[in-house]
Amino acid sequence: EKSVDTDADGIPNFLDLDSDNDAVSDAFESGYAGHANRDNYPTVDSDGDGVPDEVDASPSVWGSLQKFTLLNTDGDSAPDYIDLDSDNDGIFDIREKANFPPSYDTDNNGRIDGADPDGDGILGRADTCVCFGGIVVRSFNIITPRLNAKWLMYSSNPISWSHNLVADYTTVRIDLVSVSTGTRKTLFDKLAIGPNTRITQTKNWAASGVTTGKYTIVISPYVGTTMYPDAFTSPQFNIST
Repeated sequence: EKSVDTDADGIPNFLDLDSDNDAVSDAFESGYAGHANRDNYPTVDSDGDGVPDEVDASPSVWGSLQKFTLLNTDGDSAPDYIDLDSDNDGIFDIREKANFPPSYDTDNNGRIDGADPDGDGILGRADTCVCFGGIVVRSFNIITPRLNAKWLMYSSNPISWSHNLVADYTTVRIDLVSVSTGTRKTLFDKLAIGPNTRITQTKNWAASGVTTGKYTIVISPYVGTTMYPDAFTSPQFNIST
């Protein structure tokens, strides 16, 4: 990383926990499967080379590199940790990875708004503490239906979720979408999203008015009266008699 400062925030990349200011930590975007939603790693460094043992290919050999290859989802010249659109789909990571609403990026440049009073490279409303670190991976987890689950027609079937999205999101629309035709049926609209503490929420729906086949559940969250469509999708499951 040398002295490069990708996001021009005054913190060089080698000291910056979010080098592109997309509100997703470098640790999360690094490609290391053990990141566990963190923004930095323990300080144990047996060989004193500055690479924490957890990610050091050879913890007892000074100068060895990290034990993983940097993730570059879209295969362009920028690995994910300095790429504002890691999959090159035209949607910034701040929206589809960090799951922040547009009000957190008012100039629509793909970077979180705000200052960095603690100098850790995490800006504004993405930083949850005045300390080193503090970035939180925000997500919405559809718990049920699971992959290839079987829903029975006219029976009560659970839709459950948990989340830690920012409190700006207050309600959701839940749609049932046919995999084969794309036909959409709104099951619930402006349903309370529940607390952002990853407590499981459940809403039951008795399957009716649809044909049998493969479906997904699609979640569209609201901020106030503004809906952000198709933000989260369940695995495919089956509705049968």
